[in-house]
Amino acid sequence: MRRYEAFRKPVRCPHCQAEQIGTLLYGMPVFSPDLEARVKSGEIILAGCSMTGDDPAWQCKICGTGIYRKSRKTEPATHRNDLPECGERYNLNPG
Repeated sequence: MRRYEAFRKPVRCPHCQAEQIGTLLYGMPVFSPDLEARVKSGEIILAGCSMTGDDPAWQCKICGTGIYRKSRKTEPATHRNDLPECGERYNLNPG
């Protein structure tokens, strides 16, 4: 099965294109009337207590496809030597 990733909750399932994506909730939540209503509506899907550290964040309510949260790992855009020192400015119009 293909792995789907997104930075935020998608509007459509990347597999079946359904617009019914629920947020997975892991662990043993304390139920409240608000949580119960959100589970009944499908906005929240209870995912159980077992976690691996690489678990989907959302799930399609139609086909069951899991969608993983894509991490925003920061990669250096430039080397430190290319950055101006404190107080220096970039010269945007070189002579």
